[in-house]
This record gives sequence, C-alpha cells and structure tokens, in this order.
Amino acid sequence: MLRVLIMACWIVQLGFSWWDFGHVMVARIAYEDLAFSNMTSILDEAVDMALYGSELSPNMTRTFEGVSLWADDVKTMQNIHIWDSWHFIDLPILQDGTPVTPENNPNNALKVIQDALDVLMVPETHLEKTVEKASLLRFLIHLVGDVHQPLHTTTYYSNKFKKGDRGGNLVQISWTASHTDTIKNLHALWDAVGGLFPPVKERPLSQGSLDLINSKALEAMFLHPRTEFEKQLKDKNIAHWIKASYALARDKIYPAIFKNNNVIDEDLQRQTYEMGLRQIALAGYRLADLMKSIFRPDDNEERYRVSFETSSKEKQSVLQRHLAKAKAKRCH
Repeated sequence: MLRVLIMACWIVQLGFSWWDFGHVMVARIAYEDLAFSNMTSILDEAVDMALYGSELSPNMTRTFEGVSLWADDVKTMQNIHIWDSWHFIDLPILQDGTPVTPENNPNNALKVIQDALDVLMVPETHLEKTVEKASLLRFLIHLVGDVHQPLHTTTYYSNKFKKGDRGGNLVQISWTASHTDTIKNLHALWDAVGGLFPPVKERPLSQGSLDLINSKALEAMFLHPRTEFEKQLKDKNIAHWIKASYALARDKIYPAIFKNNNVIDEDLQRQTYEMGLRQIALAGYRLADLMKSIFRPDDNEERYRVSFETSSKEKQSVLQRHLAKAKAKRCH
C-alpha cells in the first residue's frame, strides 16, 4: 500500500510541521555536519537520489535542504491530504482521570520511517535510484524533523479534550510577547519555534530565504554542538526518539502553557525557542547519521530499528545501572 501511495503522488505536481523554516534548518544542519566530516560524496549521492525524477515536481527547490519540504508541499500546494497521518504519531497524555479511547492510527510517522528504512537500507542496492526510493528518502528527511517536534508525537486528553487536542492544535493561546497573527494555538507556536521562525511560502526557495535559514542552522550548531548529544546519537531506535519528544511535551510543554493560563509571554516564548532550537539541532545530527548509514552501510554498525519494546541489551544495561546505584548506597 505504501508503494502505491508513493507512486500515486508522482503523477501530480507537488499543516506544516516545524513549518518550512525549521525543516530546512534540520536538513541544513545535516548537510553542514556531513560536510564538516569530509563526507561530501555522501551528500552528492543523497541529493542525487532525493532529486531523482524531480522533473515531475517542477516547483521543488533542487537542493538537499529544499527537498525536506516536499512532504508538506504535497499537502499545502495541491491540497492532497491522504498522507496527513504520516507526519505524526499520537501517544496519549491522559489527564485528570477522564475516561478516553485514544485513536489508533497505524499509518503514522513511526510506521513510515520503518518502511523507508526497509527500502533504503539494503546494502546491495543502496546506490540504485528509483522514483520510489527518491520519494521515501524525501519523506524520511522530512519525518526525522517531524518526530523531533514534540507536538507531533502526542495528543492531550482531559475533560476539556475528551477526543484529544490534536497535538496542541485545539489549545488556543494569547500573547503578551511579540508574535505574528498566524500563530493562535500551541501547535503553531511550536511549528514556528516560539513564533520566531515564520513560514516561507516561496518555491523554489529564494537565496535570501536560504541565507537566513542557514544562518539560524549555524547558530543552532554553535549553541548545541554534536558533542552535546553523545548519548542520544548512539541510540539507533527511532521509537526512543519519539518517546523523548513525547516526554518533553508531557513534562515541560503542557505544564508550562497551562501554568501560564495559555498566555505566551516573553519568558515562555524564549523557553520555547531554546527547546525548539535544541530539538532541531538534534534532528539535524541524527539525519546526518542516517545518511551515512544509508549511503555508507557498515556491517559492524548497529542497525536502526523501530520498536517501543526494550531489547535484552537495553534491559541488561538498565539492570546494571540499578545494581550500581544499589552498591553505591550500601557503600554510604
């Protein structure tokens, strides 16, 4: 079914997530990270594959960063919504004991990432170019950004939101900090990284827009270098990435907005910007590592996987940490 849908979208020309500004930042950070590591051949191959057959989508920006927008452009430019559910996964946040029945959406971001990896990470054919692989690569580039936007990993249930708040889309906000008139709910606040990253409507992206976005990408890398994420970058389980984004929404984003009575003041705007910038940096580094694994497969490298189940190795690691803590307590 995924292959049929992928092929169907190619017979046409072409709700943002991170909006376009943030998605291009994620791709640009990946680009800069690979270039810094002198892996330009990977970049050439990734761009070559992502742009394969792109003559069928004339409005696409023909760069590695530009193709990160393709999955959203399908929705917004042609009003095609059959892939909308691919952009998120709704892990429920259950509040105040309200009985709810969370919706089950099997065609979610996690499933599509798994399908993309299954097709793209076959060592024997990793350089073979097909329309299907090009499309899946574009979705993968985009969805790595999506799952680091915390409100693309959850929906909040309460007495007020018995059917869920649609990832913050139903949480209306008001402002005392500076903002744009387009940002009226919690989800949009995060898509725009605190309201400070506006949507960029032009296609192809202008050089002025690319220069502005690239400068912000370099800022994110300066504030959050790869070394900051040493532990996170070792984790090749995509489900763990999603769980971390979910935890950020559950433990920080929702408590902060409700404590502030849904008002975005300068402090909350700054906190959102700082958390968002960090998430974008992490997404960029992870995307760079994915490109390495796809285009330079290593038999000795731990494979990417998609599972909310804890592996035996992870269970053993947890057990060892608990034993170490218990031993430390006895020593005191």
